[in-house]
Amino acid sequence: MPFIDVIIPLPIKQRFTYRVREAEANFLSPGMRVVVPFGRNKLLTALVYGVLLDERPKYQTKEIDQILDHEPIVTTDQLKFWQWMSEYYLCTMGEVMRAALPGSLLLESETYIVALQTDSEQWSELSDQEFLLMEALSAQPHLSIQDIRDILSKNAVMGVVQALIEKGFVSIQEHLKDKYKPLKRKFVKLHPDALELALNNELFNELNRAPKQRELMTFMLSRPHDEFILQSELIQATKTNAAVISALIKKSRLIVEEQILDRIPKFKGAVESLSVLSEDQKKALQAVNNVFDSGRPCLLHGVTSSGKTRLYIHLMKDYLDQGKQVLLIVPEIALTTQLIGRLQKFFGSEVGVYHSRQSPAERVELYRRVKDGSAEGRIIVGARSSLFLPFNNLGLIVLDESHEPSLKQHSPSPRYHGRDAAIMLAHQYGAQVLMGSATPSLESYFNAKKNKFGLVELTQRFGGIELPDIQVIDLGEQYKKKLIKHHFSSPLIEAIEQALNKNEQVLLFQNRRGFSALIECLRCGHVPGCPDCDVSLTYHSHQQVLRCHYCGHQSGVPALCSACGGNELDRVGLGTQQIEEALVELFPQASVARMDQDTTKGKYAFASLIDQMNQGTIDILVGTQMLAKGLDFERVTLVGILNADQLMNFPDFRAHERAYQLMSQVSGRAGRRQARGKVIIQTYQPDHPLLKQVVTGDYQNMFEQQNKQRSQFLYPPYSRLIRITVKHRALPVSQNAARWMAQVLSQQMAPNVLGPVAPLVGRVRNQYLQQLMIKIPVHQSLSNSKLFIEKVRQKFLSQKAFSQVSLTIDVDPI
Repeated sequence: MPFIDVIIPLPIKQRFTYRVREAEANFLSPGMRVVVPFGRNKLLTALVYGVLLDERPKYQTKEIDQILDHEPIVTTDQLKFWQWMSEYYLCTMGEVMRAALPGSLLLESETYIVALQTDSEQWSELSDQEFLLMEALSAQPHLSIQDIRDILSKNAVMGVVQALIEKGFVSIQEHLKDKYKPLKRKFVKLHPDALELALNNELFNELNRAPKQRELMTFMLSRPHDEFILQSELIQATKTNAAVISALIKKSRLIVEEQILDRIPKFKGAVESLSVLSEDQKKALQAVNNVFDSGRPCLLHGVTSSGKTRLYIHLMKDYLDQGKQVLLIVPEIALTTQLIGRLQKFFGSEVGVYHSRQSPAERVELYRRVKDGSAEGRIIVGARSSLFLPFNNLGLIVLDESHEPSLKQHSPSPRYHGRDAAIMLAHQYGAQVLMGSATPSLESYFNAKKNKFGLVELTQRFGGIELPDIQVIDLGEQYKKKLIKHHFSSPLIEAIEQALNKNEQVLLFQNRRGFSALIECLRCGHVPGCPDCDVSLTYHSHQQVLRCHYCGHQSGVPALCSACGGNELDRVGLGTQQIEEALVELFPQASVARMDQDTTKGKYAFASLIDQMNQGTIDILVGTQMLAKGLDFERVTLVGILNADQLMNFPDFRAHERAYQLMSQVSGRAGRRQARGKVIIQTYQPDHPLLKQVVTGDYQNMFEQQNKQRSQFLYPPYSRLIRITVKHRALPVSQNAARWMAQVLSQQMAPNVLGPVAPLVGRVRNQYLQQLMIKIPVHQSLSNSKLFIEKVRQKFLSQKAFSQVSLTIDVDPI
């Protein structure tokens, strides 16, 4: 009997083998989905990895439940990419599978409880909860586990269910749920008989007593006779209802047909010719192509508003003309809104979008469109997850804002970096990679200096527009002179007033959402904290709640201090909500809006804010680091950074690099079209060297300074980092487990094993965290180091004392 090897979408290292019939083995191929039994009763979607015709496993195998596909939905190139990601990022193929496939393609069974005995006379020995459950089952055929939780008003219900199973009252069944359903709609057209009757003037005589039907048929005869019309559109156009249409269908006057619709809307506008490049852009484009000819990825280092997107568009056109597919990766979903509009002007329906804000069904349809090589969707704009799409002829990958930390996946596994994964994916397809940024990551610029990447630079803004004038304001001096109003310095307030008087727009940057960082008792100093995390609760004034930004816990705002009973509670720290309220008070005539995680949760929230900014209905936009990610607003002439010290004083070896990137990127939103923009940075450290680098736009000086420190202390790019995090509900267990890991790893990797130490937030979701950092110098074998770490992990997992300890490994953390 033949067998197949499958990947299960679970964090389990090995693949699993199942029995198949001879005909099934001949039909199946790698990349097809099958449903397999797993564990006691569960059914899961598995992916065929290989068909084994002659190899017999040494253990008892199960038979597959069903085959889901007629052809592979995952290509061999994708499977190679998955394998690389699994090996490089020390995760399982199952974890990569779960991240790579749209959720609607991963069918799972749902557990239902079915009654075996519904005779209430036999329920006398049941407990109250068992009786309640049997009573519910007597009224309906089956219940899901969630139904039972709702009925019993508790989460832990399996004990009650197990007791009823043992007593013979219920059994468990598994039902497979198909998450994806095609979008089907009814279409209507004229019946041939109706057309013949109309030509003989008999149709309307027949409908004399049915005016609604007569009116509808008049409308249908005015249209092309062979074309279908969507039934809902027909009802709207004729102001009728479905009953009228049904009556005409029964009389054979209309034909109805159910058709599958595409959920992805098609571009209906006119396509324009490409805009002309400037001389600098033409030279840069030629330099990029020269780098591609050398077979290297290319780093495009262009100042803000230098026209990098224009260059991307011309490059995309070249690859589309060759029949290739193009992938444009953006670090923030907000950027897709502006980019899609720009790209559709030139490429129309060839532009497709793929990110997590889309519905599961939309993601499935785009996934299939890319796999089929459809003309609609040859350019994909998406977040980092778009790397997992089934490209069949990929020619170019563009990473916009390639320095952004959000290109790194933090949780769950695989914890991959979009930039590095893109380079590997392009290598597999023989495609080219272009990384664009005004403030490249230190590692990327280092690689460019070492000729591992090609380097192309754009040093001037497009159209001769000057870079913004940056002014640094000393907050300490402003407070001494009592010139501060609601955390705004007098120069910033004056600049905002001037911008509003000229009908210009303002961006204000504060990298902390909420109203204030915390609430503090002025009598005893107590600060309300999260019960499950070692962090203070953030005050959100609009909802009047205290919320934890790590686990989501929230509670009402207390009237009295829970420690001393005092009523002197003060709000400490500055969040985007508080800034928004202060701006409304200071500038009542202005329209103020906010862009942060709280205001952009909806599917169309980003697009709505961007549209309002473009239309000029927002005068002042305050936001977090979302503002720094490549947004382009024509009328923004003033940018304010309210507290630069928060960025510079973070305890991390990348703090100065990231602070420079954030401040430079936010500054670059000002004056992108006509008048020279202005930037005001508020700080208590006006003489800080980093601020001088930001003011002068001296990226080279920042790079050299930071590169020297990295070399001295053996941080990237002079080493590769691997971070190991240990979690447990008991602090001593977590500490012991981390110490054990450090001791074993140090046997071969000392002195480059740092820790264990507790991170800044040492407890999250009631789990105590301990971390180790491993430095692997560039001259040391990375693959051998990973093999050793994997052996230590397997040994760790076999320790009985650590059986309940959670262990995560993050390769190249940022």
